[in-house]
Amino acid sequence: MLDNDRMYRSYSYFQLELIHKLSYYLMIIIINKKSKKTQVTKRMIEGGVNEMMDARIDEIRKQLTAKGYKLTAQREETVKVLLENEDNHLTTEEIYMIVKNRVAEIGIATVYRTLELLKELHVIEKVNFGDGVYRFDLRRKNQAHFHHHLICTECGGVQEILEDWLLPLENRVLLEFGFTVEDHRLDFQGVCHSCKAKHTSEECKAVS
Repeated sequence: MLDNDRMYRSYSYFQLELIHKLSYYLMIIIINKKSKKTQVTKRMIEGGVNEMMDARIDEIRKQLTAKGYKLTAQREETVKVLLENEDNHLTTEEIYMIVKNRVAEIGIATVYRTLELLKELHVIEKVNFGDGVYRFDLRRKNQAHFHHHLICTECGGVQEILEDWLLPLENRVLLEFGFTVEDHRLDFQGVCHSCKAKHTSEECKAVS
């Protein structure tokens, strides 16, 4: 089993915010359970999630405005899909299909242009995890560099590392080569904990 620290680091920024908010509301549920206020608490939780989503959208709106762009209704729907599926690393086609269900008149060209604009403004990054498919990943709030990934070569699962482990290496590169690193990506490929546990279970069955 993963230790708590490693599990904590694997969560996305949005998930961490959500966990903190839900932990608070969970305490309220426990307190209010005897007084039949669970329906009120449910609305509070939904409101808290919506509040965090609105805050992230507002941050992205400000990023676009600073560069002279507007967060139109169609662009906002695309951003919402990215936020709601932050850990899924969706492709252009997957994003389009979800947005299309919400905004029937939108075309794939509009979604594509929105994604390219968000990429240019470093709101998102285009990534390839070795399967030949390009996906989109949100950059994290207040992080100068792109986060790292653990990619399982067996199940294809992807975990994110939010800590910037390469800062000491960047300093060494600057000292030894006079090269200032502006951004970087680090992907680890290997076998995840779940797949290893599955192998261990299969080996134990084979022996017995």
